[in-house]
Amino acid sequence: MKHSKELAKSKAVSYVSKRLPFLVEEILKYEHEYNNLVLYCQRGGYRSKSFASLLNAMDIKVHRLESGYKGYRKYVRENLNKICEACSLIVLTGNTGCGKTKILHSLRDKGYPVVDLEGLARHRGSNLGHVGLMPQPSQKMFESLLLEEFLKYDGKKIFIEGESSKIGDVYLPKQLIQNMKKSYCIGVDSPLDHRVSNLVEEYGKLDYKKELLDSLRLLQGYISKENIEEFQRHIIDGNLKIVATKLCENYYDKKYKKRDVDINILNIDEEESVKKLIAIYEAKN
Repeated sequence: MKHSKELAKSKAVSYVSKRLPFLVEEILKYEHEYNNLVLYCQRGGYRSKSFASLLNAMDIKVHRLESGYKGYRKYVRENLNKICEACSLIVLTGNTGCGKTKILHSLRDKGYPVVDLEGLARHRGSNLGHVGLMPQPSQKMFESLLLEEFLKYDGKKIFIEGESSKIGDVYLPKQLIQNMKKSYCIGVDSPLDHRVSNLVEEYGKLDYKKELLDSLRLLQGYISKENIEEFQRHIIDGNLKIVATKLCENYYDKKYKKRDVDINILNIDEEESVKKLIAIYEAKN
């Protein structure tokens, strides 16, 4: 055992010393960009310990993750499962384009607890939900971000959007899905013209056009090739309203699985809907 520890120390020093100039240069870049730097290796062993000591001796302040990345992942999994099971939720559901995301963002801006699942996943949840957004985080990164958000509101009722088990390529914790199914649920209804207006506003930016045209091919399993080509022509001609209307009526609404709700609100003005939700929230606290 003593021999193996000495060997580990020797390898750690060798690893750090060979790459020291490069590593220090990289750390200095991050030091100017971030207030707190955390150093870790796989298990929190001698590599990170020896490097952290060297950096601190050079007056480069870093924190060290003592249990390493494996220990951190264990912490995330265990605590995320617990908090997803125990947290108190108010779930918003409704058809595509009915303004749920706008409502949630407005509630958050007014200081109410909101966990924006689609924002964290960088995906709107539909087949075209990636258009105009940055690449999605990895599953592990998504879980870390999700835990960080929930910890902000520990002990409070949290507004959240009802989702399926998967948003794009990332999965929601099973405990969260189960919790959402039994939580207080508000159905957000909205007239078709208001939904279409929201979708055109969301997807109608000029720099989204090529990505939107390419992404329509993802719907080939649900919509005929002829209809997709028709939609593409409309987008090229700037008639996104026609595309949004037909997608809502012939695709999104048919795919949407309605759930039982505790109360419905009609959203034709997001700020008025926010006032209604605040009144519901305050009544339940």
